[in-house]
Amino acid sequence: SMGPGSFTGLRIGLTTAKGLGYGANLPIVPIPTFNALALQISDFVPAKNNFVIIKNASVDDLYYASLYYDGKKIGFSSELSIIKKNDIDSILKKDELIFSDIDFEFATKKIIGPSALNICRYSYLFGKDLLTFDYDYLEPFYLKQFLVRVKK
Repeated sequence: SMGPGSFTGLRIGLTTAKGLGYGANLPIVPIPTFNALALQISDFVPAKNNFVIIKNASVDDLYYASLYYDGKKIGFSSELSIIKKNDIDSILKKDELIFSDIDFEFATKKIIGPSALNICRYSYLFGKDLLTFDYDYLEPFYLKQFLVRVKK
């Protein structure tokens, strides 16, 4: 997937896809992680419902997105963002459907993923619009800014 996700995992995955695509002269399909995860979750969410996805981003941060599912389409109710773990309780509502890879009080269902099956499923359903031969300029979507620390 394109991310967001771990720095090393995204670099290795995208580099492999770019190398295979370039070597075989085939386009690649960059899949946004949260979109594929939302498709996976839509199997568990009744139509006309909102839901939240929360994934671990770092020691102090979480990836957060609020989405809706109308029975046919999945969309973002809020922009994918990074929030502080300390702020999570003030953001969530108790009646929301919450899918997360971390354990906390309000979580509806624990998720890991997206699964390879749902990345392929997303590619099959929406990949035509994402196909690219632009190997040189295709970069992972990190969302999080990385800090470089210099030893003193």
